[in-house]
Amino acid sequence: LKRADALKLIDAINKKMPGKHPPLPEPVDADPEPENPPAPPAKKAEAKPVPVPSRVEGRKAPAPARPAVGSKRPAPRPAAPAPGPKGNSRLFLIIGGVAAVVVVAAVAIALSGKKAPPPDIAGKTDVSAEIDPKPAKSEPKVELKPEPKPEPKVEVKAPPTPPPPPVEPPPQARQADARKEFEERMAERKKEALAHLEEVKRELAGERKEADKIAEETRKRLAAQKVSLSLTSGETYKDAVIENFTFHGADLQAGGKKVRITWDTVQPPSLVAAAEVLYDPKQPGDLFERGRFFVGRRMWKEAQAAFGSAAKLGGGFESRVLEFSEVLDRLVSGQGGFRGSARRIGRDGVRLAWDFHDPKQLEDFTGGLTLTGKTAQLESPRKAAVYLFGGTSSGSGDSPLAFRGEVSAEMKLSCDGPVTFHLFVGDIGGGYELDLGPAGASLFKIDPKASEKDRRKTVAKSDKVKLAAGKTADVRLTARFPRFRVTVDGAEALSAEDGPVSVTADPPKGPFGFGIEKGKLRIEAPFAVQGRADAGELDRRINDTEVMVRRALDPDLEQIERFRARRKAMSVLGESRDLSLSSDDPWFAFRIKKFEDITKYEELKKHIGGIPDKQTPEQWKAEMDALIAKYPDVPSLYHVRAIFKHAYQDYFGALADVKKAVEIFPQFHEALELHAQMLLEMQDGESALAEIKKCLEARPDFVEGYVTRARCIFATTQSMQAFMEDLDLARKLDPQDSTAVTVQRMLKYQRLGPRELGCRFDYETPHYKVTTDISAEAAKRYGDNLEAAFRHYVASFKGASARLGKKPRVAIFNTAENYYTYFELLSEDRGENTLGVFRPGLNELVLFESTDLADTNHTLYHEAVHQFMTLLTNRTPPFWYNEGIAEYMGSIKVQDGKVLEKGLILRERLPYAQLAIEVKADLPFEKIMNETPGEFYSGNVGLKYAQAWSMIHFFYEYEKGKYRSLIENYFESLRAGKTPRECYDSVFKAKAEALEKEWREFTRGLKP
Repeated sequence: LKRADALKLIDAINKKMPGKHPPLPEPVDADPEPENPPAPPAKKAEAKPVPVPSRVEGRKAPAPARPAVGSKRPAPRPAAPAPGPKGNSRLFLIIGGVAAVVVVAAVAIALSGKKAPPPDIAGKTDVSAEIDPKPAKSEPKVELKPEPKPEPKVEVKAPPTPPPPPVEPPPQARQADARKEFEERMAERKKEALAHLEEVKRELAGERKEADKIAEETRKRLAAQKVSLSLTSGETYKDAVIENFTFHGADLQAGGKKVRITWDTVQPPSLVAAAEVLYDPKQPGDLFERGRFFVGRRMWKEAQAAFGSAAKLGGGFESRVLEFSEVLDRLVSGQGGFRGSARRIGRDGVRLAWDFHDPKQLEDFTGGLTLTGKTAQLESPRKAAVYLFGGTSSGSGDSPLAFRGEVSAEMKLSCDGPVTFHLFVGDIGGGYELDLGPAGASLFKIDPKASEKDRRKTVAKSDKVKLAAGKTADVRLTARFPRFRVTVDGAEALSAEDGPVSVTADPPKGPFGFGIEKGKLRIEAPFAVQGRADAGELDRRINDTEVMVRRALDPDLEQIERFRARRKAMSVLGESRDLSLSSDDPWFAFRIKKFEDITKYEELKKHIGGIPDKQTPEQWKAEMDALIAKYPDVPSLYHVRAIFKHAYQDYFGALADVKKAVEIFPQFHEALELHAQMLLEMQDGESALAEIKKCLEARPDFVEGYVTRARCIFATTQSMQAFMEDLDLARKLDPQDSTAVTVQRMLKYQRLGPRELGCRFDYETPHYKVTTDISAEAAKRYGDNLEAAFRHYVASFKGASARLGKKPRVAIFNTAENYYTYFELLSEDRGENTLGVFRPGLNELVLFESTDLADTNHTLYHEAVHQFMTLLTNRTPPFWYNEGIAEYMGSIKVQDGKVLEKGLILRERLPYAQLAIEVKADLPFEKIMNETPGEFYSGNVGLKYAQAWSMIHFFYEYEKGKYRSLIENYFESLRAGKTPRECYDSVFKAKAEALEKEWREFTRGLKP
């Protein structure tokens, strides 16, 4: 290649694989011109002897340097004994090999006896012609023929005999040299890593010094002030000095003794006094934090005043306060999640009113209304209805405000025809409808099971007062079940009762709405609706709004949003992080002899597990297995296969591979970190700590190493300071990597819990720690029911004894929005497609209470099964089994701390499973039983959950447990460490076809 082309090739290689190819050597100047050159003066250099190219470890020597300026053909440099290759580019060696072949050919011609022109005058057909341009016939006369004399002036000297090729070092020497170069590279990398680490430690020390300085100034300021605090327990600390404080509590010096309190136990007036001491009223930042402090205590007016003061002082806080001021106003006024005004009446009563001054007020209703001035209008050429849902923070109408037996409405309206009021409309129909129009008033009871013609059954009719078409009237409607009454301009249009009523029966429950057959309905302001609803539902409307304020104030959520935006940008740009390994050093990489095998390795590493629609996981593994069989001394191959096996739940296989990789390359820090991760997942924290120590000794600035060590420390000692120091180091070592920040935030919230989101009611049982923002009664009820469920789980797995473990925390939120926010803080994803979650690494079970308590309880017991499984095995079971057993074991009815029913049919799962069987969309047992997490949680996930539940239900319940031993043997094989594939093959494979047939027939016959 020309030098320019070679440089382009090298540049292309290094763009694809940075640092893989060494730089091209600089051109070497030509040798000095001889004193008496036989060639014309125009020639600047004499050709150098051409040596036989040497070989290094079976590879051809690098190509010669570029020829000196002015020469007519490349002048190869004499070859010296070549050391082992320093770079890791095989392309460079191949190019060198090709060049060497060309040189060998030239030498062969010279040695064959044929006369070849010297290298420095290549391309000339006759040397004498260059000296004397006359034609050949003018040469000296033939009489000189008997004894011809040589013509030294014309004849060019023959090339000197090339020196013998350099003696190639023995293989042992070459190996030693290459090994030495590898060790030098490793030492240099470690030296650079240590320098990087020391630099980061100095930066962190400076930050801590500054933080300590600020903390000392705060302590001095607090020491100079005293405050008296009254607790909700009745205890009082007079003239106390606050020594240290956090968002959640404080350390006091009171009456000569040290006391620790939490702010939730302090009475509101004392909290105001404490805030005066804690926060400097002259600093906008302190005032903003004071507002956050009051938000955490639900003191909305005090929070609003603090935020307003911070905005007035400036410092950039004006825009921040503006972000949540409207929501905070709704909390101060009591309207909570409603866009109109709202006022609580007792525990379960609410009065809502709309003056229609703001179009946002229409968000309290389903679609269809428009606003003209201060008049809401419903217009449609066909039948249409609008329902009062009550605005929620998520803007969703999935959770309507349901009135219980009592609702009233006051409005001024006009309509082109009759108006229909919908009262207590159930989820599947039902309730009542009241028609009011030119024909009078009629009350109907709705039968959702009847045909469309017969669905309305008349309760009462009256034509004594009518609503004239197009005329505005004052309408007042009251429904206090079983009595109904409506007036028009003060005159009674209808009064009726739907009886008899059972004393023990629940009153009707559902939303309120209004509609028309066609035309236009106008409702003038003010419009008011009042009624009774579940107290918990009203609390949720307020809590949803509280979460909106908390979200606006939480710096962690701001950070999450920045990380999310960055990941999105990287995705749009097509950027991704390559799997770069220290074991790809030339010392190991050159052990792969064939270029096509290197290409295959890079492809397998890039697409671990295969390429969708092109390469199956089985094919991927077969190709990697073939490479390892061919090159058993390359550590990268074992490491990449370990990643694959770990993802496919072959834990023993993954451990064996990662150990082999470390055996070949003891300083393989990525493999050591992966080994530590797997040990940590198996709950062997001490061994994981030992492995991660080796990892950081090999690479002192390895970010993932510090993150994993922090997790190990937390799992073994829960030392807050130690794991935070490691995460601080990781965060500083690579500010662009959000992993350390995410883990730091997760562990912080795991330690503190969801108290900032209002969970202040705690209840502890022998096996669980329950916390909730609902009520103390709810915490106790859920805790007692969980204990009953735990006893059921133990009885169901008699052959598998559960080991003792640390009690998990069970957080039950009052609203979905609170749950989504906490989910986001722990994972950077809102989890809006989930009802609950168990996080094994944090030992925490989280869910929210829905309006259907039966669904909430099933979610609770489902997630509790996941936690119970960690007590039976330190490996996550295959995901069909993991979710199927949780659905089956969680299908129980518990009341007053006792399991009343078990193995219940899941109404929401059964129809899905039956439909899948009917349309032949169910998955073969072999397929679903061997799916990875990524495969199971992709595609039609609802179908997979339904099929997994129905399969477990079949194995336990079919013909009174005919196949229960099969599923128990399967689980015991999993506990013994076999892979999902091995367990399937040993237990189900031989009888899979017959089992699938029986399962389908059994599932078709199930009834909810």
